[in-house]
Amino acid sequence: MSPQAVRNWAAAGAGPGQRAVCGWKRPAQATQRRSSIDLDMALAWLAVTATCGVAAGTAGGTHWALLPLGACGAIEAPTVVRWMRGRLDPFHPKALVAILILHNTFLAPLIHLSSDWYTPLVRVPSDPWGWFGRLAIVHLVSLVSFEATYRRFCKSAQAQLPLRPIPRERLALTLAIGAGAALAAQFYFLQHFEGLSGVIAAYEVRSDEFAGMGSVLILSWPFVLIVLLGCLILFRRWLRARAPSGLLVCVLGIFVAGQLAWVGLHGSRLSTLGGVFIAAGFSHYLIRRFRTRVVLIGVLAALGFSFAYSFYKGAGRLGVVTALSGEGGLSQMERYTGRDAKWLLLGDLARADIQMEELWTMYEANTEYSLKLGQTYVGAALFIPRRLWPTRPRGPQEAYAELQGGHIGVRPGEIPNSRVFGLTGETLLNFGWAGVPVAHAVLGMLIAFVGRFVSRLREGDVRLVFAPLLTMLVMSLYILDLSNVVFMFLQDCAVLTACTGAALWGSTRNAPAVARWGRPSNVNPRAPRELRRRGR
Repeated sequence: MSPQAVRNWAAAGAGPGQRAVCGWKRPAQATQRRSSIDLDMALAWLAVTATCGVAAGTAGGTHWALLPLGACGAIEAPTVVRWMRGRLDPFHPKALVAILILHNTFLAPLIHLSSDWYTPLVRVPSDPWGWFGRLAIVHLVSLVSFEATYRRFCKSAQAQLPLRPIPRERLALTLAIGAGAALAAQFYFLQHFEGLSGVIAAYEVRSDEFAGMGSVLILSWPFVLIVLLGCLILFRRWLRARAPSGLLVCVLGIFVAGQLAWVGLHGSRLSTLGGVFIAAGFSHYLIRRFRTRVVLIGVLAALGFSFAYSFYKGAGRLGVVTALSGEGGLSQMERYTGRDAKWLLLGDLARADIQMEELWTMYEANTEYSLKLGQTYVGAALFIPRRLWPTRPRGPQEAYAELQGGHIGVRPGEIPNSRVFGLTGETLLNFGWAGVPVAHAVLGMLIAFVGRFVSRLREGDVRLVFAPLLTMLVMSLYILDLSNVVFMFLQDCAVLTACTGAALWGSTRNAPAVARWGRPSNVNPRAPRELRRRGR
């Protein structure tokens, strides 16, 4: 192989003679011994077996449902263990989705069954073990399809893409335009509510004044993120060369405070956390690669924020003040809002119980339900305002209301419910259990494409800006409904994508390959210093 081909193989995560996996690793980790892979798998299966044993002891005996549940855990746990041990990139899309899958298909069902806790308003059958077992069988087939499709689209090696250097002036201009539009939209939004206090007051009483403000929020939301990206681009060289990691963490902390003040008080926890994820991804890809333990600390901090923010969602400012006051205020707010640690882990971060309820209702309690055959995706795909299309389908919430009672059962213009069903749940409403493996196969293909695209980019490529955006979207496809994903793209990614795409359009194409950051690989090391500096 030529030297350039060897460099391409190493950068793609595999040595000469090996197939590149759909992801990325440091060159020192390009070749790993087989024993390390076996150790990851052994640790994962040991943890899954121990968890099943604890669940069996809590339930007072074994149940056949533990077999498919344990099999689901055994499929995804090795990837999670490799990620936790730092053998995968902390922002690897496959690893992050595997964490969500492991929790939803294995851990969450066992916690539901062991604690006998379910999301409020979810109807539980008389035999929850049996129906969780049937759901686990559907998930088991789906995960086999998911992994097979992912491996199929990741098995071939791909050369790295030509470098597209960051056009600092063009990107700064487009980001300035996006920031100006965001400021104007935020000014209009605050003027509509007569200030930030009016926004908070309107949220606390669940006012309908937020209706019709979606397009304004889409423009105003990314302002803080645009400012952060601009600072990272302008001071990238200095941050990479001289700034310690602690300073970068402090910058992210300042961003979190700014993001919370800018959009967090609207009552959208997902918007705030989505912005934090994108900001951390920008820092990871453009400045300095984070270690896995740093990302784990960030995940724990995000969980703590989500728990505290749930009291604001449930009771406004009074809920947060009471929860932090001590003297039983936390337990008082947990009882008042119904939001505790179980709600966070099982209601917000998983969809296992509602997916089990759908399966049970569809095939036993309400067999007359007619599959929607993709109708719930129509409204999400078109996203036409209801003022222009009054009869536009409301998505899976409408189908779920029909599944529960045999009819929609709400007044005209009223949203049937605010449930989120995830990939499995929405697919069940549309195509039944047979469609779930197909949906997981499509997800595996999309994750493979994202992984291959990011792994082929070199350091300093402007297209790395898209990496955290794409990763967040494929994660959202598993845990959210399609309508949520479309709105998340419009709110979190559309302006940033437009700014980066406009800067990329017409910039330098087919730039020379780069062996190290900022130095073209076709430079003659014996050339005069001034010529090498110009890349000639």
